[in-house]
Amino acid sequence: MNEFLSVVNDLKIYNSDENKKFYVSGIYPDNSGVKFTINDEEGNVYSSTLSFAKADFINAKNTELEFVSDNENANEIIKMYVTLNYYHVPTENVTGDFNYELTGIKPECITQKEAVLPEKVYALEGTTVDFNNSLLNCSADFGDKIEVMDDDGNIISSDGCIKTDDIGSGYYYLYVNGKELGSTEIIVEDVQDNELSNKKVMFLGDSLINENLYTQYFTEIAENEGMELLGTRGNEGSRHEGRGGWSAYDYCNVSSKYGYSNPFLNEEGKFDFGYYMENNRYDSVDYVVVNLGINDINLSGHNSHDEILSYFDEMIESIKAYDSNIKIIWNEPLMLFDSDTTKTAKYERLSFVKSLTEHFEDSEKDGVYFCPVYMNIDSFGDFKFTVNTIDEFNQDGSMKVTDTTHPNNFGYEALAKATYAFLQNIAE
Repeated sequence: MNEFLSVVNDLKIYNSDENKKFYVSGIYPDNSGVKFTINDEEGNVYSSTLSFAKADFINAKNTELEFVSDNENANEIIKMYVTLNYYHVPTENVTGDFNYELTGIKPECITQKEAVLPEKVYALEGTTVDFNNSLLNCSADFGDKIEVMDDDGNIISSDGCIKTDDIGSGYYYLYVNGKELGSTEIIVEDVQDNELSNKKVMFLGDSLINENLYTQYFTEIAENEGMELLGTRGNEGSRHEGRGGWSAYDYCNVSSKYGYSNPFLNEEGKFDFGYYMENNRYDSVDYVVVNLGINDINLSGHNSHDEILSYFDEMIESIKAYDSNIKIIWNEPLMLFDSDTTKTAKYERLSFVKSLTEHFEDSEKDGVYFCPVYMNIDSFGDFKFTVNTIDEFNQDGSMKVTDTTHPNNFGYEALAKATYAFLQNIAE
């Protein structure tokens, strides 16, 4: 038991009373895998089975074990994260007089339901604002009741997702199981002619920009012949500086990666926005829209929040050193397709959004804005699906998501509309 507990890196308990006690109670190996159990003080048993065929005992990475109870009255969901490369599976069952005093789980592992909500969300008419993307440690999948109410206490959504055609600008309040977790002001705008007339915009970042659809939809929404998108990549008329798989660390440190070169590194190997502008003979830019953070969180060895934010600082300082009048719009990380298997990654991103907000408090006065585009994407419908083929081997005809990270065309259009609405608001 001690050997197993030594490879546990983290554990979170959802939907539980904060005073309830849990403890690890048993390990049961067989030829195909290992079952682990956790008990609570009421005698409920929560189990998780690790399949040998699917487990990684070689690499030093987290494996998620999800524990659930057969008792329908036990609503808790327990997620344990273990690193198996140093774990030797026992040959016999590990049981005994385990109890809270011996193998108890710390009370701080019981999570608190939160909502990571921005002060304001800008959205165009006919788009979506999805409060599910803000939920931390709670979800409809966990049995939580999600509602959004307006200023008058009217329920305008019973699933957390609202359409801007159905509402006006105003304050909206998120309730989970009847308890208010927060509010945000939604500002609904229409597309205004000439708002970005003759403006120069650069999109800089990761694969969400590199797939070309983000900038393509942005130019279609703007319908502005005088607007120019700068960049060495992308299609004519909707250029950008997107590179799939790249992080802020990469833009500040590497000369090339995944087949993409880095035009922002100067001769000393530093991120230098002025160097980039001069080499590409650009004389000015009004807005720089940055989409980075997702790959930073996943970058082994360089994914602490403090280090990530230091590279954000480095890029912002370089852009502002070139021209202090440039307005920088930094997208807060997009959430994944909402499912049980993506909850852990989603919660990591929301935790980073909290760090980002705290680090850059009051940055707007310096012309640096953080855009909560994660609120503008439908957490279910804006992702890529395929229909299962019915044949003799498969009788399940339900649709299946094929990419939990990158949105479908509707999602990219929603992302572009969110950016356009935001730029309209800060345009001068």
